[in-house]
Formats: sequence, structure tokens, C-alpha cells
Amino acid sequence: MSRNDLRYELKLASEVHLYEEVRALLRLHSVGLSPIHHPRKVQSLYFDSSTDEALGDNLAGISHREKIRFRWYGVGTVGVRGRLEKKVRENMQGWKELGEVDGIFNIEGARREELKAEIAAATSPEWRELLSRDLEVVQWISYEREYLATSDGRVRVTLDRDLKTWDQRFSSRLSRRWRTPTPDLMILECKVAPEDLHRAEGLLESLPVSVDKCSKFVIASSPGDAPLRSMRTI
Repeated sequence: MSRNDLRYELKLASEVHLYEEVRALLRLHSVGLSPIHHPRKVQSLYFDSSTDEALGDNLAGISHREKIRFRWYGVGTVGVRGRLEKKVRENMQGWKELGEVDGIFNIEGARREELKAEIAAATSPEWRELLSRDLEVVQWISYEREYLATSDGRVRVTLDRDLKTWDQRFSSRLSRRWRTPTPDLMILECKVAPEDLHRAEGLLESLPVSVDKCSKFVIASSPGDAPLRSMRTI
């Protein structure tokens, strides 16, 4: 299980029709953001306990929170290669622990428990033990993501849109047949190491949308409780 560095993750959400305007403001800022690779579709299966522990911790504002997901890129749902991620958050700081998965998986139509077992069998013993706990696939989430960064790579920004979610808690097989109604959003995330926080704050203060909590997992799992207070029109 590999871990990336401790970082701040600052988020904001806005109406999706402001995407191009916000993107232009980011590109014009003196911090010097530019694309680091082509935009792509991100797809994730999120795990939670049978009692929705991860969701409950987020809604309760617990300072230490963990989310586990299987993530892949592209539009495909059959013959998928991906990796496991555990996202850990301590207040406003956090990190990701990554797990390599040596296998190809058919997501659409798979039985939830069987897919979890297949993924567990194709990863390390450490991740296998983690997945053996009271965890099940609860949400399928996809969106389009664009990546920007400064020339030194120390300030990174992602812009997400076309968010789609499908609740899997009430079906034995993974399906995108019934989409969860969610707001049509643009979600911006700025990721920096603690020593570069001032650079991120200066960048985001130039945008007329305030930083706040905005969890795609919460939006998918409990849309009525989704913390979207940062939404406002430019």
C-alpha cells in the first residue's frame, strides 16, 4: 500500500454553466496554471459498511474520515483496469493510500459481492484484509475531469463536470439503470502541500465562489444532505 504526501484539499462548487468562465480566471491568474494532460472521464466504485459508516462520519463532521474506492479512467465498463484508493482526511488535510490491482474486471452487471472478491483476490494481502471487512459497493460515480498545475507542480487544480451517480445499495448487481438526481455542478479541487497553502488561498480568493465542503460521495449517497453552500452565481 503506497501513500502520497500530506496535502490540503480545498474545494468549491458552482453551477456548471460557469465552467468556462472559472477556467479562464484560473488560466489568467499569476500563479501560472496550465493543463498537465488531456481531460478524461473518471469512474469510481465507492465502498461503505452495511450501516453507512463512511457516510455517517462525513455528515457528522468527524475529523478523521476514510473512504475506499476502486477507480478507473475512460468510458468503458467491461474489461476495466483500475486501482484501489483509500482516501484519508484529518480536518482539512489528507492523503491517499494506493493499491495496485492486477486484473481486468467487468463492472456493468457484476454481482457486488463477487466483484469485491475478484478485486480482493487481485491485490495485495494488506488490501485483501481491508476488503474482507464489512464493506460493500454502495455508489457508482462518474464525471469529466480536467487537470491544471503550476510549472513546479506544487499547486494542482482539477475541474470536474458532468457528474453522474448511481446508488448500488439496493441491487445485487451493479447497474447504471437508475441514475440518482443530482445538481448540475462544476466542482473545483485545489491540492497543495501545507507549505504552499498560501499560494492556493491566493488563487481561490480570486474566484467569486467560496471554498466549502463538497463531497461527491455525499452528493451521491444522500443528496438532501449534500453540503453545497459554496454555490453562487458570478
